[in-house]
Amino acid sequence: MKAHGLSETTLSERISNENKGIEISQPWLSRIVAGKFRRPTRVVRFLADYASIRLFDDGEKDAEGSKLIAQTVAEVWNGSRPHADLIAKLIRIAKGIAPTEQ
Repeated sequence: MKAHGLSETTLSERISNENKGIEISQPWLSRIVAGKFRRPTRVVRFLADYASIRLFDDGEKDAEGSKLIAQTVAEVWNGSRPHADLIAKLIRIAKGIAPTEQ
């Protein structure tokens, strides 16, 4: 912001005006900039992308972790589509509660 001579108010208005579906107030922008957010919500991720800031390292996928997940699904899945949908939903829920640091 400083390099472009933008205040938080100006930037929040610009983002909200230029990007349909994204509403960001100055106080919320200030909290995000200060790193005072719990989860990388859609708006937080958008702002990071907008500013070309990488929030997290993607890193390498753990082969043993992938194997564990596959084995667990094989153990608990009854083979039906409704049960597969339920397991997929539970995995997506887990994404929202996963620890950010290992």
